[in-house]
Amino acid sequence: VIISFLLRNTNENEDSPILKFYLKFLKMVCRISLWIFGINKIESHYLCDKEWPKNIVSNHVSALDPFYFISEHACSFVAKKSLRKDRFIGASVLALKCVFVYREKLEDRKKALESIKERQLLVNDKKNNYPSFVIFSEGTTSNGMQIIEQKKGAFFSLLPITPVLLVYDYDIFNPSYDILPFTWWVFLSAANYQSMELRTYWLPKVYPPDEPEHANLTEEEKINIFHDKVSKIMFQNMKKYNPKAPQDIDDYNDWPGSLRLKVDYFQTALGKVATKQLNKEKNLSEK
Repeated sequence: VIISFLLRNTNENEDSPILKFYLKFLKMVCRISLWIFGINKIESHYLCDKEWPKNIVSNHVSALDPFYFISEHACSFVAKKSLRKDRFIGASVLALKCVFVYREKLEDRKKALESIKERQLLVNDKKNNYPSFVIFSEGTTSNGMQIIEQKKGAFFSLLPITPVLLVYDYDIFNPSYDILPFTWWVFLSAANYQSMELRTYWLPKVYPPDEPEHANLTEEEKINIFHDKVSKIMFQNMKKYNPKAPQDIDDYNDWPGSLRLKVDYFQTALGKVATKQLNKEKNLSEK
């Protein structure tokens, strides 16, 4: 609570001693958390340039993904505004300088896109000491085997993007099965102590369509080209670096490894218990 108060009263553009100390502490906590949840080895393969901070798009596999980015570079994310007042993680999202948004209404989503574009511009221009900004552009978690279709919000700014691939190697429990009730997922992850590895691939920076070459295109067409370009690069590199990736699929639009498959798995494995839990969560989300 005290740290949250101090961070709220700190100029966002300044790196105060309190902020620097807290970020070091947070990075350590996240790395320890990964270890507790069974990640016994982390390999970060930097195929990108050494220019920081970066605008990043990443595949989204598990609730563990943000822990990696925080432990590695204290990255910022898109977060719900309500999290700022959360007694447990409020201080963390403030320290990371996350972009806070509402997503309930259409107007809120439009404002969220503008906030994302504004932050990406600041990061690209290396202004105001903002950290690297991560967007999980698929909009949901996948089963980790391949990239699913990405949302276009991360590409609206038409600024250079650094794609990052997260590849989990596991023996028994796939950490992507976070469709399970959270307490179950935590228990199963912790029960697989030291049984998983995480390999990450920071791919070379991808640039938006060249302005002179595509001068006659509308902004929407440029966004679509950029989105498709990044998606194809991530898809092909996932086939290259992830041994579990299907090798007979060449188009990211043809890969159905989405939340739906995880729901099917959950219901098949647990039957009525799963159906009851999913209905409960659905009712809560509709309130």
